Amino acid sequence: MPYDVGKVAAYRRLPAASWNRGDQMWSFRPTPAACHTVANMADMVCCDGVRDMAAQWEMSHTVEPFEYDTITEPWGHQNKAVWFTGNKYAAYFDMGMGTGKTKAAIDVIDHKGLKKVLILCPKSVISVWPKQFEEHGPRLCLPLTMSGGTKTKAKKCAEFVKDHPDESLAIVVNYESARTGDLATWIKEQEWDGVILDEAHRTKTHNSAISKFCFELSHKASFRLCLSGTPLPANPLDIFAQFRFLDAGIFGTSWSRFRDKYAETNPYFKSQIVGFRNEVDLKKKMAYLMHSCRSEDVLDLPDVIDTEIPVVLDSKTKKIYKDFHEHMIAEVNGEEVTALNALSKLLKLQQVTGGFCIDSDVTSHISTEKVDVLRDLLADMPETDKSVVFTRFKYDIRQIRARCGREVYELSGDKNELEEWKEAPEGAVLATQIQAGSMGISMVEAATCFFYSVGYSLGDYEQARARLHRPGQERNVNFYHLVAEASIDTTVYKALKSKKDVVESVLEELRNAN
Repeated sequence: MPYDVGKVAAYRRLPAASWNRGDQMWSFRPTPAACHTVANMADMVCCDGVRDMAAQWEMSHTVEPFEYDTITEPWGHQNKAVWFTGNKYAAYFDMGMGTGKTKAAIDVIDHKGLKKVLILCPKSVISVWPKQFEEHGPRLCLPLTMSGGTKTKAKKCAEFVKDHPDESLAIVVNYESARTGDLATWIKEQEWDGVILDEAHRTKTHNSAISKFCFELSHKASFRLCLSGTPLPANPLDIFAQFRFLDAGIFGTSWSRFRDKYAETNPYFKSQIVGFRNEVDLKKKMAYLMHSCRSEDVLDLPDVIDTEIPVVLDSKTKKIYKDFHEHMIAEVNGEEVTALNALSKLLKLQQVTGGFCIDSDVTSHISTEKVDVLRDLLADMPETDKSVVFTRFKYDIRQIRARCGREVYELSGDKNELEEWKEAPEGAVLATQIQAGSMGISMVEAATCFFYSVGYSLGDYEQARARLHRPGQERNVNFYHLVAEASIDTTVYKALKSKKDVVESVLEELRNAN
């Protein structure tokens, strides 16, 4: 066959196309993008038989609703997410906050029978997954929250897999740990039935170490799934690295070609992007693997959604907390502790979970675990969304101002910047001392609220919730409770959720501690 410049150019444009010298023919991976392109090629470029085969493959991967077994009843939009994965080898769940994308992901891996699953996520989310598995799809789950180097973590993972050869497993690890040292080596040596990137937009930078690691990992996974409520946090080009993990055949592996096709650049400085183009084509290709679901568009979501966010304290903070806790147990068991004098004793425990301690009017900084979790959660929210953070202590507000990564306004006994926050640009945070912001005001400008630390008054807590969930609120409200594991935070949250007396609940637990 004579060399045809036009045909060769068309074949080269096929996603992941390659020339096979031995067979003297062009080949391509049968992804939705490639099959759609081939099915619509002109007669002069492609014969009818190849076009028909591509069209049939494309149609065979269009899935109708089907029944599947679940532990907990899914919402309608979660069903649609699971159906979307159907016969697919990869998918992207672009699902807004509160829509339950973790539950949908668990249903997918159970439905597909994926036995050995790796989940990469931000550090703040590691402890969420075991609770979700326990509720929605029981399987053995190893969350790598322990301290220690990557060698220790790699050994722990290897033992976990070896000890449970016939069971369904999930290993949950944060992005930074996964890509370094012995743990990265061990992960890349494994064959995974499924790999999930939670908050996948964290891998959006195409030349970052974690993005390159995820691309390498994609070749070791039979099924790949991305989860995020903000897949394009900065601009449309953010999708390149994420889709490179899912299927390099859709947008290719060359960043410069992708950029040149979908961006307008400064002719003298290619790295400077001045605009975008071919956005219809970009969205069309994204749709092959992306299922989108916005919170405001979901009709079966409840008006209010409560989510507990575990906070893992470091070893130093745990030791300080343990010392205070054991001292208080001794006091409770050695004398009569009333609800009135218990408050001051409980105060110190709660301060430690927030990373500080006040003794004789001197404030000592301990750690930043809780504020770091808040920062991660805010980073994964749409940049345009305002939010409210309720705290008990003024020190919490100072920490939030310093470390949360967004513009922060204050409502406390010292400052009232409520109106400034309402008029502020999109994305502003209102850090609110719970007693100052619990009554008589409206905060409906936000639909996302974080309880960073709370007092012991059920009334103040319910009034704080009513600042967002009230007449004038047009969206579903998400309440996130930051709870330090195995601490007073857990007891307080349980009591508030059950509408019990908080102080009595804590004292009862302390009395039963021995």
